[in-house]
Amino acid sequence: MPAPLLRSAVVADTPSLLGMMQRFYAIDNYPFDKEKKERAIRQLLAEPLFGEIWLLEDQGQPMGYLVVTTGFSLEYNGKDGWVDELFLEEAFRGRGLGKMLLRHAIGRAEALGINFLHLQVERHNRAGRRLYEKEGFEGNGRDMLSRAIL
Repeated sequence: MPAPLLRSAVVADTPSLLGMMQRFYAIDNYPFDKEKKERAIRQLLAEPLFGEIWLLEDQGQPMGYLVVTTGFSLEYNGKDGWVDELFLEEAFRGRGLGKMLLRHAIGRAEALGINFLHLQVERHNRAGRRLYEKEGFEGNGRDMLSRAIL
């Protein structure tokens, strides 16, 4: 069996990405507005300075995706980034693919000149947290607060 293929997403991947996003968001009952998510995907693909979307496939079948985004922070000495989304379809979990995607994110962060890479993990996601901590991610003792603007 050939190894899975990890490649940069293109606009034609939008329907597959939207389907996986919807399943990802459903895990924690996050709201999912398909039109807004489609606009966001298209904007990210059109503006590489904002980040990258990676699609993991097995012989053309989508297995998961990774989104790395960029920002800027004085606290973090300039360019920082986020593992904005990392998702694997349930059938492909437990095979080390999450670790592979996370390590790819770290490698891309290095290539993009990112000083610090952040991510969020749900409190109930103990397996995810263990993986992230094994790969060097640490809590910072703070809570993230968000406010919608648009």
